[in-house]
Amino acid sequence: MVVAAGLAWAMRGEDYVAPLPRSAPEEIRLLLASPALDSDALIHSMLSLHSAPTKVMNDGILSSALAEKPKELALAVCDSLHGSPAEPSAELLILAYQVNPLRLANEAIGDMYARLGKVSRAADYYRRELAWHSSEALRAKLVGLFARDGDLSALSSLFSDPAFSPYFPLELRLKIALHLRDWGLVASLIAEMELRSISFLPLVLALAAGLAWFIIGLHCGQPNGYFCYRTVVPLIALCVGAAGALVVNFVAAWEDNLLGVAQTGEFLADFGYFAGVVAPREEVLKLVLLLPFLPTLLSRRDPLETLIVCGSVGLGFALEGNLQFCRLTRLEDAFGRLLTANFFHFATTALAGAALCNALQSGLPQMRSFLRTLAAVIVAQAVYDGFSRIEAVRSLAWVSIASVLVISKLFFLELRRWRDRFTDQCFLGATLVMCLTGLAAVGLVTASIHAGFSVALWSLLTNAPYFILMGLVFFLRFDHDLTPEKPVHAATP
Repeated sequence: MVVAAGLAWAMRGEDYVAPLPRSAPEEIRLLLASPALDSDALIHSMLSLHSAPTKVMNDGILSSALAEKPKELALAVCDSLHGSPAEPSAELLILAYQVNPLRLANEAIGDMYARLGKVSRAADYYRRELAWHSSEALRAKLVGLFARDGDLSALSSLFSDPAFSPYFPLELRLKIALHLRDWGLVASLIAEMELRSISFLPLVLALAAGLAWFIIGLHCGQPNGYFCYRTVVPLIALCVGAAGALVVNFVAAWEDNLLGVAQTGEFLADFGYFAGVVAPREEVLKLVLLLPFLPTLLSRRDPLETLIVCGSVGLGFALEGNLQFCRLTRLEDAFGRLLTANFFHFATTALAGAALCNALQSGLPQMRSFLRTLAAVIVAQAVYDGFSRIEAVRSLAWVSIASVLVISKLFFLELRRWRDRFTDQCFLGATLVMCLTGLAAVGLVTASIHAGFSVALWSLLTNAPYFILMGLVFFLRFDHDLTPEKPVHAATP
């Protein structure tokens, strides 16, 4: 880690510091004092005011370098903003309804109605402005207006217009495609979102975490060579899980649209969504991804191979999810996710897959055991997702860690039944320490290049307790849960 810290410092990028935004009154004061006054910027700054303009501002407009018509418009906007709530004044309406309306007059009225929540009237004035004065920014503003209002019908109409379609963000395009139930377009947009998520930092972090936990998984499987069933097939399973996650994303979009469910921001509703929709869907679909491997797993009848191959499918599934998570979340949250989500999906899929294979081999008597195991991993995933992804309970993230630790206990107890520790040439705990240290080092260097050394170091330090906790708990489990039971010798008479 000392070497990694040195590399991170040597290769650091510039620390990102968000510029302090100027307040609207300050921006207006600077604009009015400028000899080359930008009238468009002035009007937009005035419309962003959260309080009525002062007399000083009105006097500043009168004494500014504005031309006659833009000055007339600025004074009309200033007069309109004195109302509570602000509504277009008669002077502003006159300027908007002239034979040749003054530029920004209709847009200003639209902005005022938008602030009042009168979406349809605001949209009418935006369209009037566009009919006289084409503006890319205004097209984007109209799209944003309907998006905030959630009017998918109006958005669908705009989306079909080539003049507006370039101003739809990718996520909004996906919403429109789901609304129109154009599943071909949905599939192509999901694929495009996946491609866009492949950037330097998320890709390196996700691959490093996946590789670290894959090495640990391979060591658990005790392969007898570099190229054997226990190394090659888990690698294929890893790729199948990652590729299958793309299909899962499509199924998730389809199912959420069909059921009309989504995250709401309220804990109980969102936890119900994770417990009743997300967790069952993901666990069942991960079992579907196991289907290509079932014939060989059932014929070989090796429980240890079953655990590792099934777990590798779950690890591949987590790999794709981490790629998206690292792109959309804060760096410190991403580090915590990389530490827990990979092994969690590995263990839950291993347990459910092993129970499924056991049920298929033993018949109906073991089916109840499989259903109990599946229900348990669904509940565990609901707890993990709920307390790590619902913003209202982020302070209780330790609950999700507890879910990971419970699943790890069950996994290692199952692993203990089939693993021969005496064939290990290297203690599994040593592999864990080396892999987690390597993951932390890669994360520190990569994040330092991308976001600066101080940001990267702080993100790592905030997750240090989780790294230490997971390392200690797993190390003790390797030493205790995977230790063969000592044979009981009969007492000598």
